Amino acid sequence: MMNKDMAKGMAKQAKGKMDEQIGKITGNTSKETMGKTEQVAGKAQENYGKAEKIADNAKNPMPKNKDMAVGKAKQVEGKVKEIIGKATGDKSREIGGKAEQVTGKLQEDYGKAKQNIHKATK
Repeated sequence: MMNKDMAKGMAKQAKGKMDEQIGKITGNTSKETMGKTEQVAGKAQENYGKAEKIADNAKNPMPKNKDMAVGKAKQVEGKVKEIIGKATGDKSREIGGKAEQVTGKLQEDYGKAKQNIHKATK
């Protein structure tokens, strides 16, 4: 079953694809770039929804699964911000996106460490 973020992300991707094509046809590079950006943002939102779903459906009630999923989602969000920053020339957004990716990786690794400790103590 699809959650709200997955559905909204897929809708953003479709709109972005349409805007990209309109930009190509009309020669409007700005609209084309914004369409591509919206597709990436939509994919990130869809992936975040998937990660949320995985975390919510996890049979093991330990938050480690959620840490791993949320960490992965933060990495995707950070990558989107980095790409948008590069596309728009916004160095601050680009660097912020890279920082968010590192934060997400740390949270994911924290979740993995908790999982390994849990397995070792069984």
